[in-house]
Amino acid sequence: IRFSSYAQVFVLSGKIADSKNNPLPFASVIVKGTTNGTNSNADGLYTLRLKPGQYEIIFQYVGYKKESKIVNISTDESLNIILQSDNYQLKEVQISADEDPAYAVIRQAIKKRKFYLNQVDAYTCRAYIKGLQRLNQIPKNLTKLLKITTGETIDSTLLGVIYLSESESKYHFRKPNDEKEIMFSSKVSGDNKAFSFNQLSDMKFNFYENLVKIDSLSARPFISPINENAFLSYRYKLLGTTYEDGKMINKIEVTPKRKNDPCFHGTIYIIENTWRIHSVNMYLTKDAKINFVDTLEIRQLHAPVKNDSIWMPIALNFGFKFKFLGFKGDGYYNAVVSDYDLNPTFDKKFFKNELLKVEDEANKKDSLYWIERRPIPLTNEEILDYRKKDSVSKITGTQHYKDSVDKKHNKFKVQSLFMGYNYRNSFKKINFSTTGLLTSGVQYNTVEGVNASMNFSFSKEYENFKNHNLSGSFRYGFSNYLSGGKLGWSYYQNPKRFQQFAIYAQSIVNQYNNTNPISESMNSIYSLYVNDNYMKLYKKTALQLYFRRELINGLYFYGSVE
Repeated sequence: IRFSSYAQVFVLSGKIADSKNNPLPFASVIVKGTTNGTNSNADGLYTLRLKPGQYEIIFQYVGYKKESKIVNISTDESLNIILQSDNYQLKEVQISADEDPAYAVIRQAIKKRKFYLNQVDAYTCRAYIKGLQRLNQIPKNLTKLLKITTGETIDSTLLGVIYLSESESKYHFRKPNDEKEIMFSSKVSGDNKAFSFNQLSDMKFNFYENLVKIDSLSARPFISPINENAFLSYRYKLLGTTYEDGKMINKIEVTPKRKNDPCFHGTIYIIENTWRIHSVNMYLTKDAKINFVDTLEIRQLHAPVKNDSIWMPIALNFGFKFKFLGFKGDGYYNAVVSDYDLNPTFDKKFFKNELLKVEDEANKKDSLYWIERRPIPLTNEEILDYRKKDSVSKITGTQHYKDSVDKKHNKFKVQSLFMGYNYRNSFKKINFSTTGLLTSGVQYNTVEGVNASMNFSFSKEYENFKNHNLSGSFRYGFSNYLSGGKLGWSYYQNPKRFQQFAIYAQSIVNQYNNTNPISESMNSIYSLYVNDNYMKLYKKTALQLYFRRELINGLYFYGSVE
């Protein structure tokens, strides 16, 4: 990637590896004295965009010695880094009553917990997040079943990356619980109309809190290793100490006392004397009763954002593995957090009940935008996934392709008489469907005797998600000779405000209970074979007007007159 001198921005890039040249994924690269930086990708590759000048670049990876390099930037530069595994030495201390020295460190960290928790009243920051999910295995029984029922086979093309996205957002926070995230760019592999699921608010776990909430994985929160009552839940072991920038860092192993407690496993790094968190490398397993995934790895790196008095997370990484009903997969979310502002000013109406706002043009950014803005380089796997799915998306989005697929789909078949018929024009976003003899068709009740009905619907959707829908039904009773019908039109006029207009006219048989709790097919069977009729009917003739709109975020108005 090369930028013109006119832009006065150049690229420092390279690979971060260990002493055996194994790549270090998600290592941190920071410009010293700032929170501006990047992370390496899953292959250990990094890129950092800098204006001309001299910089001291810090390379960090949890459990490895920090490396510092002075670089002079006047053109694109390449710099590969080898990080040495940090040699944590056990301090020569006297252990009293068989207590590990880690307990004394944790006691001091617990004493300082509230101070660091309440140190920052409000802040804003920017976040770049990349998320990836893979499918590695499909159940064999499913492949056999599809082969038997449809004649189709599942091949390896369904394996691999199933979700890849990138996003940029600005996160706002104010004590006690005000938060708002504004996503201003979003990219999803293979779908240029979708929005990313990535949110910093889902990743910024605060271990200074007594309880760490992960709502998407568990209804119960997890106990922080420096919880005020942590000694009831955890065992600690000092693995050693090392020095970084003149500060002594304690590496402490954290282990739950009981197998099924909502607790973390792993290591926490505590700075001596200040007793603040330097970094964490934790994981949760199924033993902690988490949902959806078998293992969740959490890695955080903190750094000073205001002299040396305030530290904030600058790198957040999740890794997970899942196994469900024969499906197996894994994935990760990698976040770079920068541009902290610890003294923001907010408008009185800024914080409402709107937690996430996605800007209208967020998913309209082109590939050049992402080349220039993406702080974490793509891996070969990610490049191939974008290339493949974006190419397929372009082909499947053409009128020629959609018309050819629709032509095959729209053929009228004999079973359409019984199961219903559906016509679609995918390019123009038009859809028309009718019911069949079995899906609506012929029924029996003691009021109409044998009766027949038919339903239809027609819809037209637009690029901005506005849509028109026309639906209707016709019904005739062969014993009471009464016919009836219903016709309705609705217009989804403002998707952002969920605004909808509708009008319905009808003169047709209805159940007294307008929620239609009794199945017509089941009532027919009871009436004919058991001689019991539970369905109560009347003919309703009415005109109804309906309106719905979101007044403010989360508050809706519904109104109808009939």
